[in-house]
Parts: sequence; structure tokens; C-alpha cells
Amino acid sequence: MPWNDIAKKLLPEGSEPQLDSLTQLLEASAGERLQALAVLRFLESLKGPLAGLTERFRFLAQTCGSWSAAKLALSLLREPLATPSQELHQALRSNHCVPAAIRLCEALRQSGCQDEARRLLALEAAALLSDGARQQVELLQHLLESATPEALESLAYLARQLRLVGWEACGSWGLVEDPQRGLVINDGAHPEQREAFGMTYTSEPICLEGQIRSRLQFMARLEILGLTDRCHLEVSSDGQEWVKLTKFDGVQEWANREVDLSAFDGQTIRLRFHVISGHDRQGGGVFLDRLCLTGVLPDRSLALGWQTQGWEKDVVVSGSEVPWACSSPDDNHLTSLPIALDAIDSPTLLLSYRLQTSSLYERCGLELKVDDQDWQEVTIFETGEGRRTIDLAPYQGSSVRLRFSTNLNPRRPGDGFYLTRLKLVGTGTSHTCHRLAPLDGSPEDGQPQREALRQLALAGRFEELGHLARLVEQLKSVACALSFLPHLQNEQDLRALLVLHLAFKERAGDLFEQLRASSRPDEDLERLARLMVLTGPEGYLGARDLLGEGLFSPGEVDANIDFYLELARVWGVEMAESAFNVLLVPVAAESLAERRQAFAQLVTACPDEPDEALRDWGLVTRWTGEQSLGEAMGCFVEQLAAEGQEKARDHLAQAQRVAS
Repeated sequence: MPWNDIAKKLLPEGSEPQLDSLTQLLEASAGERLQALAVLRFLESLKGPLAGLTERFRFLAQTCGSWSAAKLALSLLREPLATPSQELHQALRSNHCVPAAIRLCEALRQSGCQDEARRLLALEAAALLSDGARQQVELLQHLLESATPEALESLAYLARQLRLVGWEACGSWGLVEDPQRGLVINDGAHPEQREAFGMTYTSEPICLEGQIRSRLQFMARLEILGLTDRCHLEVSSDGQEWVKLTKFDGVQEWANREVDLSAFDGQTIRLRFHVISGHDRQGGGVFLDRLCLTGVLPDRSLALGWQTQGWEKDVVVSGSEVPWACSSPDDNHLTSLPIALDAIDSPTLLLSYRLQTSSLYERCGLELKVDDQDWQEVTIFETGEGRRTIDLAPYQGSSVRLRFSTNLNPRRPGDGFYLTRLKLVGTGTSHTCHRLAPLDGSPEDGQPQREALRQLALAGRFEELGHLARLVEQLKSVACALSFLPHLQNEQDLRALLVLHLAFKERAGDLFEQLRASSRPDEDLERLARLMVLTGPEGYLGARDLLGEGLFSPGEVDANIDFYLELARVWGVEMAESAFNVLLVPVAAESLAERRQAFAQLVTACPDEPDEALRDWGLVTRWTGEQSLGEAMGCFVEQLAAEGQEKARDHLAQAQRVAS
């Protein structure tokens, strides 16, 4: 039955002004008649046209997420704030306290600021970082007066980060640096903490209330080579029992992934990536980035009419009223009247159920019929209680019927199939309300970090907020970024700190100060940080001496460090040190840069044989004839590739004998 017809039955004759309003409220509440009537009476008690008040109420209900909060907001609003606006939407979405949100909007209107982007960013930051209307208004006014557009963007980003769902790493999970994407999550970040079981990356509770079509989206790269290595994505509604959603294996470059969570719409869940692996792991494992939650916020519903066979309506069970119940034996059906799915987008059937049976052979299911086609099974209900979300989008534009079928043999009191919260919802065909919630927060972020950000903003330290925002983009933790703030002076400091943090965690700040104290003002701290990671803090100063500290110009030292880092990557630290000692020995009139270039050719030709490469270096550098070192090395490498090492050495020895 259409909502308009239901509204006519609920209102006395002659109530035309209220009819359209009640029809809209019934649609918004998915047929909750008492709730819709109560709100209608509330709207009638306010001054103003009923049509306009209904429109404002629906806007507020969608924004606040509850009808009680929408009633409170509407009762507090005064003209001209009562008109739905982006500022009002932002204030209510960012604020747990409705009166504080209204007061914040009033202060924003009185500020006189005309820049819409600036207004929205300042409002969002003030609402998220302050408790109570007084603190929020104080921060709002200060930001509108003093903050630059860049500072407002940084502060709003940091404030949003504090509201994100965080993840707890257990075992070897942690941050690593990826050459394509910067810092990403990896299950092999701490190999010394690897265990055979229990290595998990677990989210804080994720609320899916009020949305449909929930999905987890993320980027992933896989390098799982071991036969016993595997990684599962699991979900839990209680934090105790976990159900596998999907598994990861094999090798794959960075790609978008999506996992359907619609079966858990309306619930609060946790997600976890669970690695099961032997101690002798092969491959780099699982790399994750850009985790986020998506979904659709329904704002429409369709009225459902039913034909019954063996079902009862509005039954009281254990003191509670149940809309539909079946406890009759044999085959029974609850069949909907035809439902036109052409007036709604993203059609989705929501329901809660309880099935109590005494036999394993009793059956309850949901079937669907399109136009005049045969009935097809949609889902089977298991014994116990649960919630279901049925996606009807494949049938959008068609006329369908739904049928709950039961075949019961009740033996005990209470045996039967019970349905509650039965709704068909979706979005208006003119627009779809999508939700996008990043899931890359930190479990250690909380009230102390909120207050620290608020104090930084009130003190006008806006440049530091920019540094913090760039740190948090990498570290995913405001608390960790704040601990680095005293060390930051410029962008180069930020990059060096990130390098040290990856390797040394909480020691990064102290090691950075040691690094800065031992470096010259013109040196690249990020390069030096990578050298410290390679050699360890204890071996860092010795490595600096080896690479020419005090012997060469700063540019030469930088080139030495870069070459040393590349040698260590190919041959390992010990062989890199031996090779560099050899490289520093003068060769005729060849400069150090020319020697590095020639040595690089040899490293490329012999990546897996460092000892043999050092022997070849000695042979080539003893005599080059009339050629330069680079030309002589080029000829030797060509012969090496064409004829092998022994013949290349023979050719070199023969050339030396001829020249002698």
C-alpha cells in the first residue's frame, strides 16, 4: 500500500495540510506509524508552514542520524539558521552536542566571513577539537581571524584523523617504506616478532548503523611465496568469534581491492588481517594502504503489503510485540504484494529474525519472483537470531514479489519463525547519498592529542600544523607526530625523521638530534638518516669517516654516501665497506667521481660475486693502457658479458703483456 494511502487511514477527514507531511514522515521512517505521527504533532506545535518544517526536519534527521536529535535541533534553530545549509550540516555532523552545534552556527553567521571554504574548515576544526559551545566558539573566532587557508586545511585534516577508526598491530605487523606509495602497512615490518600464529592487524569497532551496501576498500600488494603462508581478512561482531571473509595468496602488484560487508549492515563490527605463517617465511608478505569504508545512506523506503498463509501479525512473544510470526506446522507463506522497484535506487531489504526449532530438518527461506517468472530462492535462515541485508539492485526497474516460506514442526513452546524490522529502503532516483570513511587512524590518538592540537591553533603555531599534517599522512598517528614536533625545523627534517622512525621507532627523536649535531648545515639529513639506518647508530660515525668526512667537499661526501648505500643494497654492508676502502685508493690521474663511475659498471656486471668483482677491479686498475679507467672498464665488462670471467681476464692479461 502506498504511503499516501496509509497516511489517509491514520488522519481524520479534512486533514489535507497534514497529509503530505505525514506521507513524507512515513516514507522516511520506513512505515513506523507511531513515530511518524509523534513527529507530525511536534511539527504542528512549531510556528511556520508545515511543509517547510517537514523538509527541515528530514534534512536534520538525515544529518544527525536520529529523529530525537533532529527534534532537538529544530526546536533550537532560529531564523535565518533554520534553512538547511552546508554549514549547519557540517556543524551537526562534526558535533556530538546538538545545542553546541547550533551555537557554533550562530557564531559563524555573526562572524561576517564570506569565504565559504574558510568558513567550513574553521567550523569543522572547532567542532572536532573542542568540548562545549564556549570552547568551540573561541577556537572558531580565532581561526577565522588568524589562520591561513593552508593552516585551516591542515588543522581540519588533523582533527578528522583523530575521529578515524584505528588499528592495533600484533606480531610482525607495522609500517614499511614502499618505493611507489611511501609508508604502508606490512606483515613483515618486524621480522624478529614473527610467530606461527596470532599475527593480526585489528581494527577498532566500526559502526555500520544507518547505512547499506557497506564495502571495505583498500590497496594491496601481495608477495606470498611459502606453501604454508596465508593471510585472511576476518570479521567479528563481538571481538571473540571471527569469520573469514577472504584470503590472500600468490604474487600481485598494487591493485584496488573491495570486500562486501553488506551482510553486517546496521551492526558494529571489527575487522582484522590475520597472517598464519611458519618462522621461515618466503616473500615480502602482504602490503596494505588506503583502507576505507564505503556505503550508501538510504533516504527513501517503499511501503510493503502482505498476504498471509499460516502467519500471524503483531504477536506478543516474551513480552515484546513481533510484527510477523509463524509457528504453524507444514508449509506456510508470507507473500508481499507486487513491489515496483522503478521509483527507488539501491533497493535493499532489511530484516531481523529469530528461528527456534526442535529439528534439523525444519526449513525457513526467502524467495523472490520477477513479474510472471518462477519463484527463485534468495536466502535460507539458520537456527538462532540474526540480521539480514538483501540486495535487490539486480531487479531495479522490475516489479517483484517476496515470499517467506516455512516448513515447521513445532514441538516446544516458542518454536517458530519471527520477523522484525522488516523494511525496504533505498535512495531517491535523483541522487544517491554515499558514505566514505577512511580507516587509517591510530588507537593511541585521543583526548590529549585533541587538546594539543587546539592549543597549537590558539597559539598561532600554524606552520607547525602543516608539518604535523604531512607527518600524520605517513605515520597515521597524531600522537607519534606530536612527539616529533620539537625536532622539526623544515621539510628536510620531516623526511629524515620518517626514515629514522621506520627503523628505530621511539628512539627516532634522540637519534635525529645526534644526527643533526654531527652534521654540517649544508648536508642532506635524509641521506645521513639512511646511512645511520644502514650502519646502525653505533657504526654511523665510523662510516662517515670512511666516506670522506673532512677530506672531500660536501658534494663529494654526498656522492660517496649515495654510492655506499647502493653498494650495501647490492652486496651487503660488510662487502660495501671493503669495496669502498678499495675505491678510495688513487688510480693514476682518475678522480674519485671517475672511479665511482667505473666501479658502478663492475657492480652491475657482477651483482652476485663481490669477491670476484674486487679481484677484477685490481686487475683493471693496475693497467689501463692509453684508455681512461672508464673506457678500460667498459671493454672488460663487454668481454665479461660475451665470453665469461676467465676469458675476459685472459684478454686483459694479454693486453698488459703486449704493452710491456
